[in-house]
Amino acid sequence: MAALKTFLRAYAIWLIVLVGFALGVAMVSNNLNTPVAADERVYLNRAALAAANIWQDHSTSRPPLYPYALAVWYQIGGTSRFSIGIFQALLGVLSATFLYKLTRVLFRPRGLALLAALLFVVSPQALGLTGTVLSEPLFVCGMLAGFWLVARAVQRGGISGILLAGIFFALASLTREVIAYFALIAIPLWFILFANVPLRTRALQAFVFLAGMLLVLTPWVIRNYNVEQRFLLLSSSGEYNFARDNVRTALILQNGRAVLNGRPARFEIQRQLKAQPASQRALLAFQLGAQAIQETGLYWLGYKSAVTGAFWNPFQFEKQNLGIRRLPPALRAPTSFAVSGYLLALLVLATLGLIAAPDTSAKLLIALFLLYSFLLFILTHYQLRYRYPLYVMMTPFAAYGMWVVSRLVATRRLHPTWLSARRLLLTAGVLLCFVPLVVSRVP
Repeated sequence: MAALKTFLRAYAIWLIVLVGFALGVAMVSNNLNTPVAADERVYLNRAALAAANIWQDHSTSRPPLYPYALAVWYQIGGTSRFSIGIFQALLGVLSATFLYKLTRVLFRPRGLALLAALLFVVSPQALGLTGTVLSEPLFVCGMLAGFWLVARAVQRGGISGILLAGIFFALASLTREVIAYFALIAIPLWFILFANVPLRTRALQAFVFLAGMLLVLTPWVIRNYNVEQRFLLLSSSGEYNFARDNVRTALILQNGRAVLNGRPARFEIQRQLKAQPASQRALLAFQLGAQAIQETGLYWLGYKSAVTGAFWNPFQFEKQNLGIRRLPPALRAPTSFAVSGYLLALLVLATLGLIAAPDTSAKLLIALFLLYSFLLFILTHYQLRYRYPLYVMMTPFAAYGMWVVSRLVATRRLHPTWLSARRLLLTAGVLLCFVPLVVSRVP
């Protein structure tokens, strides 16, 4: 027994990531015959172009790193759907490792970090996306590495690793644009305002972090300027999404359907933007989106909040990615129930963990990222798979929430810090928001 405990103490994280890799490969094998979705086709086409000659790629519609990474992987493992799935599964292994390290920084106990890694590798969303050709696995890998290095640097009080953290956040930004503005603005301010070191060191931390990001992003900004003759940080998808989704929302609220000038709104917005000189497209997109918000006001806010509220709904998930529709009829309902149960438990435990966890600067940074993401969903648009990175960032707190529950069961009393008026009010507020959202969306 002692030998087994020693073995598990030394190799538990490796066993967990191996289990995750095996589950990922199984999901990939199950999804080999799944039809290629439109977004997946875009990535595959761009990866093929980059693999043939990267200098032929002049697209600015999406960030480039995922198709470029696929193009590199093609030289190693080939272009088959199974090979791409192995690449996604390897990204999952790296993500589980970075999540383990981040949880160690947040809470120290190794058992909590192992639990968080285990919750991640069996996550239905993580497994489902492993079998797709989508950018989320690569994005989550870079995001977790960046948050871990930033939290570790603040804990140690120096600048070691901060340059690398900036590089990882830049790579994550080149995968999905949503994190770029948070990393460029919020994280440097967070260093200056909340890091527990002298002001001079805080300013140096912020500067080194920005230097790491700009080291990676500057060549891409120059490339975009050469392509479109305008400043474009990462891609044109942000401006298009802001205009399209808000105009579409206004049309639905006003007319009951998203039709503009006799065409689907998304195509008409795309046509109007392309008709403008490149230098005028961002301004037009902002004007269209802002006008739509102004015209609908509080109705817009209510509608977008209701759509974003699906984030909290454990009964909505990507059944196609998980292969549930291809299961025998007798297994579909139990599998759906198990997935919903996992997501519901994760949300409840993570909420409890966020409230009960010690108030540290790292916890504040993650909470700010969650809030930033929700606001971005409201301003632009929301899809089910967009919540996956946020669920990942909530996983360490779900592990902590499980520890809190275990302590309550074992001692049958609350820790004094959990009984503060501020925490009780926050708990009540979360529950009042959470319960109606879930109950109203039960199928």
